[in-house]
Amino acid sequence: MQRRETPETSRAPEPPQHIQAVVFDCDGLLLDTEKLWMRGEAELVGRYGAEYTPEVRERLFGVSAAGLGPALEEILGRPGEGEALVRELVSYCWEEISRNAEPRPGAVGLVEALLDQDGRTPLGVASNSPRGLVEEALQTAGLYEAFDVVVGYEDVRQPKPGPEPYLLCCERLDADPAHSVALEDSPTGAASARAAGLYVIGVPSEPGIPLEAHQTAVSLHDPAVHAALGLPGPEAGIRAGGPHTPHKFDPARASRLEDPDRQRFLPNARILELLDLSGSETVVDYGAGSGVLTAELGRALPHGTVHAVEENPEMYRLLEERISDSGLVNVGLHEIRENRVPLPDGCAGRVLAVNLLHEVVGESAPGEMRRLLKPDGALLVVDWRSDVDRDEGPPRHVTFDPEGARRVLEDSGFLAEPVAEGEFPYHLALLARKRS
Repeated sequence: MQRRETPETSRAPEPPQHIQAVVFDCDGLLLDTEKLWMRGEAELVGRYGAEYTPEVRERLFGVSAAGLGPALEEILGRPGEGEALVRELVSYCWEEISRNAEPRPGAVGLVEALLDQDGRTPLGVASNSPRGLVEEALQTAGLYEAFDVVVGYEDVRQPKPGPEPYLLCCERLDADPAHSVALEDSPTGAASARAAGLYVIGVPSEPGIPLEAHQTAVSLHDPAVHAALGLPGPEAGIRAGGPHTPHKFDPARASRLEDPDRQRFLPNARILELLDLSGSETVVDYGAGSGVLTAELGRALPHGTVHAVEENPEMYRLLEERISDSGLVNVGLHEIRENRVPLPDGCAGRVLAVNLLHEVVGESAPGEMRRLLKPDGALLVVDWRSDVDRDEGPPRHVTFDPEGARRVLEDSGFLAEPVAEGEFPYHLALLARKRS
């Protein structure tokens, strides 16, 4: 997750009026598996003494299994070993993905909305990954049963960016490509879908990726995506004033976080009570800001550990100063880089996210929170409400009501329930657990 300006939805020609099929890419679009492929690529490249640079990442991004061998031979300087290198990479990633595949933000809600339509539109997946791996990843994420057809790289002679994956998927769905819609996150995939004649909606999995799509959006939550597919807008994505997009905290206002008056409407003590701590847990304070709550957590966990996570450099500097001055030795600081928290999977019994959800909707942060949680762990989300009158906090139209926040979390693979209802005048609180 990177702090950035959010691109506005852009549009070109209109989507087909009578959609005969909707075809999704998998890695990075439906499922948050690109990071798992990246982890495997970095492991493989490092094993052979090379560096996993941004240029190497770009060279491998979206490449089919057939094209991956030559690319790895070139990058690693090992001619003739492409097939063996691909097998090594796929073996590593297969295990990771089969255990850890999670839906991308908005994926579950969009697929469910398509399934709930009268006269349900046939759904397919067209991927450059092995079909067995795609099917297993969809099973892990709880989405496999939604799709009528899955096409993998071994099903075609020419994978993406050639048109065959989308043409074959439409053929098996008995759909005309000219009356079908593709959703893609990579330039390779978008080129494939366009060449096949589908209307293409681009949802980049990483910021700054240029896609030759008919329409682009920041996430699958985007109401424009739902509208293009003939669906009503997602509840969690629409507020007075238009589509919901991330609204970032301005570090110049950091002093307001220190205002004692905030304890009147959002007391730290009550937030800690909702975490139900025994004193020995490992807690991730996600989006720790200047560390006001981080220090409180450190003192509340004499036999535990706090991991304070922050992405903004200015806020991270304030966080470092506070924890250094506090003398707490059970608090670790972690800066988010390239959308990833440098902590292992399943390391935390609790994750705390205060005033953060409205900042990261459509980004990778909810998936990272889920990754960090132990199977029996709990995520506590506290955020500004959109459905109450208030002079405090961000504009109401960029925040959520409790039901909207719950849907965002459920789209990210959680089961969430409200807690402390009515206790906070301006805030909602949800306790979420990983959906099995």
